[in-house]
This record gives sequence, structure tokens and C-alpha cells, in this order.
Amino acid sequence: MNLGRFYQIEACKEAREEIVLHAKTYREAYQKAYHALAAASEVGRTVEEIQRRGWNREKLEQRAAGIISREIPRRGTERGEARQRFLGGITCKGLIWRFDTVEALADRVYVLLDSCGLGDLLLRRVAAAAMERGWDAILCPDPNQPQRLQHLVIPSLRLAFVTSREGMAYTGPAYRRLHLDALLDSGVCRQNKARCRFHRRMHRLLLEEGEQFLREAKVSHDRMESAYNAHVDFDGVYALAEEEWQRIRRWL
Repeated sequence: MNLGRFYQIEACKEAREEIVLHAKTYREAYQKAYHALAAASEVGRTVEEIQRRGWNREKLEQRAAGIISREIPRRGTERGEARQRFLGGITCKGLIWRFDTVEALADRVYVLLDSCGLGDLLLRRVAAAAMERGWDAILCPDPNQPQRLQHLVIPSLRLAFVTSREGMAYTGPAYRRLHLDALLDSGVCRQNKARCRFHRRMHRLLLEEGEQFLREAKVSHDRMESAYNAHVDFDGVYALAEEEWQRIRRWL
């Protein structure tokens, strides 16, 4: 399908320098944003590693087992399926979290008060048990550390688990609150208080820098689109889209 036929090529050529300039600028801004966010992720991981020294893994396992026993009955022999969905992210408008999605899918919401990433283990235990017992699960990774789970929704049970912390505060109705930070070793936390405070400040500044570069990328991208949009036959594009949709519908 040749969408290029809807461009007024000669007019676009006249705007070539402006289009190329804005394209280069927004790509560079995105690259800087990704570098800042990657650095923020590393700094955040450092804080978590410091504070997790000596945490009580046995109690976390007990909490996970208790939740599984209370909340997840066996449905049958067929295994449930997992789907991955991001529940929010870092955008040009700042940090955005769609907790309204959780409230639409669940009546019982466990809120994990967790500043150090301990919830990942609990969520994985619960998700694995839910699928083993026949329930489909929606796994919601951390957008800045996708290998780690941040939230979990089991729609058929109307059950959800959300992490709540600074910058990602869940303010909706909570069925239960789990204070996972209470599993940390208070002595380790006191000993490393100043160091962790410094790293948290650096983490926040790097996130802010990443957001600023995303805003700059958005401005450059919008300017690039403005430069060539005037030379695109959108009526033709929409007519072709409708034609393709009608063709697809005949196969449904």
C-alpha cells in the first residue's frame, strides 16, 4: 500500500530543510531522555539494593501464601494465561498512572506500600498461583524496569494488587494495605539514611531531566508535522482507510 501518493512531493521538497532539522532535533531529544531515564533506573536500583539488605523474605513468603489461600480458589485443571500491560509511564506530561483501569476491573484492591521493590516477589507468587489455578492474570511491569512487576490484576476474580509509593500514589479505595517496607531491617535503613537520601534526590532529578527531554522531543515532533501536514491529502488517506476497513469487514 503506497501512502506516499498522498504527499505533495514538490511542496514537501521546498520544506525539506525545516522537516529534516526538526526530525534531527526530536531524535536527539529522545536519545537524551532515554539516557537520563536509564541513569535514573540505575540509581533507583542502587537505593533498593542498599535497603533490601537483611529484609525478611520468610515473612513476605508467608504473606503471599496467605493471600493465595484466601483469595484464589481453584477453578479447574486448565491453566490461566498471562497478559502484560503497562499501567502507566513516564511521558512528556510527567508521570501518568491509570489506576482508574484497576478500579474498573477490580472490587478488591490490595495496596502495596513499597518503596524498595519488594512487591515484585509477592506479585509473582500470586500471579503464578492464580494461573496455576485456572485464572487469567494481567501483569503490569515497571515502565522504567520492565523486568520487575509493579501491579497485578485478576479480572475474573475482581481482584487487583497495586504498588503505591512516592510519585505513584494510589488514592482509590483499598480493600487491604500491605506495609512491605516494614519487612526492611530498620538498622540497615538508619545506617544508610544519608546515602539513600542522596540517591533518591539524584533519582528524582534524573526523572525530571528525562521528562524535560521528552517535552522537547514532543515540541520538535509537532513542528516537524506542522511543516509537512499542509502538503498531505488527508481526505485521500481517510478514504483509503475506509475502503480497507470495508474490505476487512467482509471477512469478519
